[in-house]
Amino acid sequence: MDTLNKAIATYGPAIVNKVLMLQGLWFVQHGVFSQNYVEVYVSVGTAAIGAAWSFWNTYGRDIVTSELEVWKAKSLAEAAKMREHNVPMVTVGQIAAQSPTMDVAAVTK
Repeated sequence: MDTLNKAIATYGPAIVNKVLMLQGLWFVQHGVFSQNYVEVYVSVGTAAIGAAWSFWNTYGRDIVTSELEVWKAKSLAEAAKMREHNVPMVTVGQIAAQSPTMDVAAVTK
């Protein structure tokens, strides 16, 4: 994993820069904005992606992980409560009956 992080840190900014530059040139070709704004677009885009990456590494991953753990715990608690009260499991046929576009074969897929 350490090698992957080093590779991302080494090559990531250059790749992001090139992708944003090519996207900016595409915008110029299609008249979205003039050629003078490509440098500003690349700079702002690189800064925004860097800020998002930094947020993800410091707070974002922890927030998403904790929310998924809460969601999992709620689901398990609800399933346990349903088993306690002998609520039958939902069948594939019931799911298909609620969908206007799916049949039983599509739901089982």
